[in-house]
Amino acid sequence: VIPEGSPTNSSTLEVYFSVSGKKQEVACQLDGKAPGPCKSPVIFTELGSGSHTLAITGDSGGIAAAYAWVIDKTSPEINFIETPNGVTNETSAQFAFQANEAASFQCALDDQGFTNCESPIRFNNLSEGSHQFSVRASDAVGNGSQVKSYLWQIDTTSPSVTFLGATPAQRISNIGDLSVSFAASEPSTFLCGVDDGSVIACSSPFQVQNLAEGGHSVSVVATDQAGNIGSPMRYEWKIDLTPPSVTVHMMAPVSLPAHDTSATFDIIANELGALTCYLDGHAVDPCVAPLQLTNLGEGMHRFEVAPVDL
Repeated sequence: VIPEGSPTNSSTLEVYFSVSGKKQEVACQLDGKAPGPCKSPVIFTELGSGSHTLAITGDSGGIAAAYAWVIDKTSPEINFIETPNGVTNETSAQFAFQANEAASFQCALDDQGFTNCESPIRFNNLSEGSHQFSVRASDAVGNGSQVKSYLWQIDTTSPSVTFLGATPAQRISNIGDLSVSFAASEPSTFLCGVDDGSVIACSSPFQVQNLAEGGHSVSVVATDQAGNIGSPMRYEWKIDLTPPSVTVHMMAPVSLPAHDTSATFDIIANELGALTCYLDGHAVDPCVAPLQLTNLGEGMHRFEVAPVDL
C-alpha cells in the first residue's frame, strides 16, 4: 500500500485491511462509485492518472476506513534556459535547464554516458568540431522524460580570403574605377577598406570609383559565423592617367639633305610601354632602338613614333 496521499505512477493498487469485532459484510467504494463486496486484499487495476479515493464500509453502512492517493503518469518536460551559440569559437560551454515539475537530472556530453547532474552545468577545454549535450529528467514517482539534446559547433579557425578577379584586370590601368571579386574559405561577413582608410561592411564584388592617379589598394577582412577574424588580404594596382612621351633622335645621317638611302634613329620613352613606328604613314616593325631604315627612296620622308604605356 502506498502511504496515503503519496503520488505513484502505478495504475494498480493493492490494499490490505482487517475487520475487528463481530464478523461483518464489507463493501469497497472506489472514487465515489457504487460500493461492492470486497475482502482483503482488494486489488484495483488500470487506474487512470489523477486523484483517487477508496472507502471501506461495514454492516452499519458508515465508512469504516478511507484511503486517498494520486496517480501521476505524466513524464516531466525539459526546457533549456541557457545554451552556447549554435556556432561559436568558445571552447567552454554552459547549460542551464529546468523541468516543469520537481525532478532530478542526468546529463551526457557527446558519446559519454549519462551521470547525475544539476543546472547549471559547465564544460571546459572542449575540442574544435561538433558537440552534443543531452539531459533527461525523472520526477518524484519515477516518470522519465524524453532526452533533450542540443547540438553546437566549435570553430576556432579563422577564415581566409581569396581574390577571384578584378575589372579592369590589369594591375596598371588608365581607368579610375575598379570592381574586385573575392570569396572566403567559409561562410563569412566582410569588411573592405581602400588605401588604408576606414573600413565598411561590404560584399563581393566590391566597387570603387573616381580614384586619383597613383597606387591604390583594397583590403578585405572576413569574419566567420563563430566570430573568428581572418588576416587582411590586399589587392594592389596602379592608375596611370598620364600619356607617355617619347624622344626621337636621328643618329645618321648626321646632316640633311642627305645622299644616303638609309637612316638610323634612337628612340627614348619616359616609361615602359609599347612603341609603334611609322615611316611615311606606314607602320614599321619592329619598333626598337636603334632603328635603321634602309632602301629609302629619293624625296621627303617622315618618321614618327607613337607610344602606348602599360
